[in-house]
Amino acid sequence: MPARKSRAFVIASYIPKAHSPLVDDDKLQASLYQLDTGVGDILAAGTAVEASYQNKAEMVKRSRQLETEIQLAEAGAIMEIQGTGKDAFAVVGGKKIAITNDQSRDAYRHTISRELRAEKATVDASITKLDIDIIRAKDGYNAKLEAFHGIRVKANLQAAILNNLA
Repeated sequence: MPARKSRAFVIASYIPKAHSPLVDDDKLQASLYQLDTGVGDILAAGTAVEASYQNKAEMVKRSRQLETEIQLAEAGAIMEIQGTGKDAFAVVGGKKIAITNDQSRDAYRHTISRELRAEKATVDASITKLDIDIIRAKDGYNAKLEAFHGIRVKANLQAAILNNLA
């Protein structure tokens, strides 16, 4: 009974030596694996970009709510001012405080909305951080797309060689 030749030997006998480094079994399997993992990487990077945008949308919404709350708190503070002109005053913490000019009125408004302003500053800082995260996520996504494009070009070259040899 004649000796049976291995599959790799049979395939290799049909492929010219000039093309064999590009289309041997290991190279084809490596290309398929790279294409598969590349698609997974792109999907993961795209999901990260989407998550960053979702987080930013929630933070922007909270920032707008805080802005409205600040405006309402300050309007309420102005409404609590009693008297007019040099006799104007407000009661803060049980103490009567004179509010005789624009500067003291602004200071009073800002005192009333101090906690809301601090929270809004924290939310705005988070939005800025998310903007940076979005840029990084987009850069990662674009880098993965470029790498995948190179893998795709290699796989197309291998397919063209195999089609040419068929």
